[in-house]
Amino acid sequence: MYKRQYKYTPSVNFSSGSDTFFYRICDNGVPSKCDTGRGIIFVRPTPVITANPTTLTICSGDSVNISISSSTPSAITWTATNGTSGIGNVATTLINAGLNDIVVTYTFSSVSDGGGCPGNTITVPVTVRPRPLIFTNPSANQVCDGEPVVIVLASNYNGVTFSWTTNTGKSGNGLFILDTLSNKGIIDSTVIYTITPFLNGCPGTPALVNVVVKPRPNITLTVVDDSVCNGQQVVINATSSLPNTLFSWNNSLGQSGSSVPVLNTPLNGTLIPLSITYTVNSFNGVCAGTSKQAQVVVFPPVAADGGFDKSTPGCSQASVTIGGRPTAFGTAPFTYNWSPTGNLNDSTVANPQVTGLFNTTLFT
Repeated sequence: MYKRQYKYTPSVNFSSGSDTFFYRICDNGVPSKCDTGRGIIFVRPTPVITANPTTLTICSGDSVNISISSSTPSAITWTATNGTSGIGNVATTLINAGLNDIVVTYTFSSVSDGGGCPGNTITVPVTVRPRPLIFTNPSANQVCDGEPVVIVLASNYNGVTFSWTTNTGKSGNGLFILDTLSNKGIIDSTVIYTITPFLNGCPGTPALVNVVVKPRPNITLTVVDDSVCNGQQVVINATSSLPNTLFSWNNSLGQSGSSVPVLNTPLNGTLIPLSITYTVNSFNGVCAGTSKQAQVVVFPPVAADGGFDKSTPGCSQASVTIGGRPTAFGTAPFTYNWSPTGNLNDSTVANPQVTGLFNTTLFT
């Protein structure tokens, strides 16, 4: 028996199904005898697969979703360079705990259903970028109203940027935070900074920094009398917006005290009114309040001079003027009140006239 093998190659446009071909066999005799036959070839399809997406860049911890489509029903298998494998589409999460980008490459293969014809092989590279860490260094965790806070920011990567927001509505970005805090109330408040690091578009876990803002005492002064005579006591009352406020005071004469009300007896050794400035300070144990001032005028001492003793002729209608030259010393205007008032033409003037005396009389 004579055997011979023939190779069948489908036409370019033929992908699957049955294909019929005819053949003729002749012997080597003379004359040659020939016979004609027919063959049927069943061609199974070869799958062609495509991926969506064809490449991917994610941040550490993000999900990876790769969908595979095939030109014909087929079984899809895949392997990855991180040691994982599976069938069908990819739905997973990738972690990068290092300092540099990593690439995980997924290789997909296909075999047609029922016939075992292998299809094409494709690869999908997935770049996994690390997420940055953040380190914070605040200048203080507690400040007083109107004081600044500085928060220095750092990361385990170079090139990291930072953005921040607060619960008071402020926001910003940069390598440090410089913020002046305010609290005009009567209880402590807390400003919360939420700070997020970014590296190549990947945000890290936000850090929280709490700063307590303490209010300052707001004091009110009440001067009992803003003008006093020499040697008279000055009284200044003080109240605060905060409980347990400590007070101290000083004046322009160099006098001071550590409690309120201010009780002070200043002396004026001059001949003109003396204006004294009182400064009252407050402190709540942590924060000092704004100092408040009050002005008090101290009049100089007043001295009276009744003048030299006088004598009158022995007749009832004779008169004489009494009082000094001047009668009063100090700051004008003065008021006068001579006594006894009898025999005086006016007991309220500096130099009254005396008439109608028959005996020695002492006028003051």
